Amino acid sequence: MNSPNETITVWHSWYFQTRYSPKQFEEKREYYDRAREFLETSMRGLEYVLFGKQLDRMVWELHSEGLSLREISKEIGIRANKDKIRKIVKRISGEIFKNK
Repeated sequence: MNSPNETITVWHSWYFQTRYSPKQFEEKREYYDRAREFLETSMRGLEYVLFGKQLDRMVWELHSEGLSLREISKEIGIRANKDKIRKIVKRISGEIFKNK
């Protein structure tokens, strides 16, 4: 290796290969696909009831795009903290995936 950037690239590659299996990546992809699908169908269908508040919808939209709880909190601003966002995500995902 000739540069520190090459070392970092190799380390990150090794880290993800040893920490996550292809099955875990696929499960994560399926989760976010279903999260986005729910967001899209909720605008038109009966499931909209789950959102209740505009904050819930904003949180779920950002979550379905893959943002972390901390990133969502920062994006939304003062109206929500990380713990409140975690509760919203947990409640909505529990409803969506309870029949899985």
